[in-house]
Amino acid sequence: MTTGKDIDRAVQALRRLPAESRQLVVSLIEQLAEAKGVSVAAEYKAPIENIGEWVTKLRSERMSERTVKLYEYLARQVLERMPKPTKAEVRGYLAKRLKEAKPSTVENERKAFGSLFSFLYKEGLWPENPMEGVAHVGERWGEGERKCPSPEDVERVLEVGFARARMPTHAAYGTLFSPGEPRSVTWGVVEDAQKRIAVPDIDNQAGNY
Repeated sequence: MTTGKDIDRAVQALRRLPAESRQLVVSLIEQLAEAKGVSVAAEYKAPIENIGEWVTKLRSERMSERTVKLYEYLARQVLERMPKPTKAEVRGYLAKRLKEAKPSTVENERKAFGSLFSFLYKEGLWPENPMEGVAHVGERWGEGERKCPSPEDVERVLEVGFARARMPTHAAYGTLFSPGEPRSVTWGVVEDAQKRIAVPDIDNQAGNY
């Protein structure tokens, strides 16, 4: 005869299994229950009710108390808006928050929420991890998407932005100047009539460009 202690031990063993193995075992149990006419409707506590266990786990991992309190605060704030979040709701929430707060603030919310649901899912306290696949929050991009410039646009920018630097660069290749020196050339070394620049060569003799 199976006792309550037997069931508790089985549940504890199930929680220690890798996620994929646990899902397989749960699926087999559900199939057996359905074959016997037993309802298998899952009943889970609301995520916010299991925050205490998660916080204990964070402290056991030697996370700083400041970070633990920050994560707990942020997780509670998010769960007040989304008590039982789905992946679509999480993505929508983060996109909306990026318009309201700094990216670093939203990234902290993502980390806190991700840590919470990773714990709940691994411990069998929630059926899925809505944060799985939700990417790192980078810098704010605004409401629209940034368009990649065309090759023609790039060429126009280079033509305008680097026109002043093009001639000194060419001069550097034809003389003994270092790349930065042509910018400091004075009119005294420029021979207007012949369009040449007098440049000392290695032996201190005059060279021309």
